Amino acid sequence: MREFMDKVVTLCCEMWKVEFYRGALLATGCFAAVLILYWIIKLVIFLKFGKHRCSNISVDNEYGSIISSCDTVTAVLRSELKNFPELNIRRILIFRKRGVYSIELRCIYAKVENFRGIPELFALMEPLIREHMKSIFGMEDIAKIDIRIVGSDDFDDGNDAVGAAVASPEVPRA
Repeated sequence: MREFMDKVVTLCCEMWKVEFYRGALLATGCFAAVLILYWIIKLVIFLKFGKHRCSNISVDNEYGSIISSCDTVTAVLRSELKNFPELNIRRILIFRKRGVYSIELRCIYAKVENFRGIPELFALMEPLIREHMKSIFGMEDIAKIDIRIVGSDDFDDGNDAVGAAVASPEVPRA
């Protein structure tokens, strides 16, 4: 490794002697410095202002603190959200920013008998989630609850055959 570094330093010194290469080395060095500075600033901004996923939830009370794993919290939320068959919960993510929690539900919207729209579902789910998080875990500081619809099932039943026909058209033979 030492020999390799010596060869690199020797090559850079030889290139520095030629004026054209000197400019190229300076430009490359400036570009690398700006790139490194960009990533450092981006990292600092993310650490300062970004959302951080939690591995556990800590709630302080007059007796001490309650620490629950996020797996326990998501299991409780999944069991409570089974009353909403329109939403197939794929993931439940819990974030913490400045001591305040936020919950993100990633769901697939499915057509069921007497299905409801997403705004109606959210209006029913949001107070239920807040109530259960407060009564079971003692969490009162939930900043927001987001629902992210990542797909839909059963809405394209009639279009599957059309899509398959368009995807592989028959080529007439001469």
